[in-house]
Amino acid sequence: MLELPLVVGFVLVPIGLLVVTAPTWIERQTAARDAAAEVGRAIALGGADADVTSLVDDIAEGYGLDPDDLVVDVVVAADEPGGEIVVRVSATVPAVWFPVFGEVGQATLVAEHRERRPDYGPGR
Repeated sequence: MLELPLVVGFVLVPIGLLVVTAPTWIERQTAARDAAAEVGRAIALGGADADVTSLVDDIAEGYGLDPDDLVVDVVVAADEPGGEIVVRVSATVPAVWFPVFGEVGQATLVAEHRERRPDYGPGR
């Protein structure tokens, strides 16, 4: 008689919360990867003058996120042709998402993208 409430409280509820929260983690990781790739490509083609802030804001809006949830860091921006550009995007994710109460706690996922600056053409 006592086992059923214990199983529900200590096994089924945490597993249910994990099942509900996991898609949010995957979605935010995908948004971070997309943002890193797009920013790297924009810098490679447009140079240091590329407007990465509005680009990341558009990506966040497309995923239904707050623009502050995605933080961009251009680690290496080589100016010479053939140089490598490394972009890291940090995405804040909820530790747990409750269907009624929303997000509780936070964690950070980091996505990194490396882009080679073109030898010829735009962005040189």
